[in-house]
Amino acid sequence: MDVSAVALELYGLTPEEFTAARNSVAKTAKAAGDVRTSVAVMALRKPTLAAWLANILVRADPDGINNLTELGEELREAHLTRDANQQRLTSFEG
Repeated sequence: MDVSAVALELYGLTPEEFTAARNSVAKTAKAAGDVRTSVAVMALRKPTLAAWLANILVRADPDGINNLTELGEELREAHLTRDANQQRLTSFEG
């Protein structure tokens, strides 16, 4: 069982579904004698709501995440330089 593939599948579930699915996969791996995979799967943590939403965005629109990241960088720079005009412009351009 490939832990990376399992993680990809699990993190595509809603946070409410995550724990039961993770535990089921770990139990199946352990029953098959694959204790190493079982332990690795159990180490996967339930995503926060923000992490889950970001993951869903990346899955739905991989290119769109670049736009969001760029906007975040522009806002960060505007705040660091205390450029109120740029902050307003950046907020409305995105």
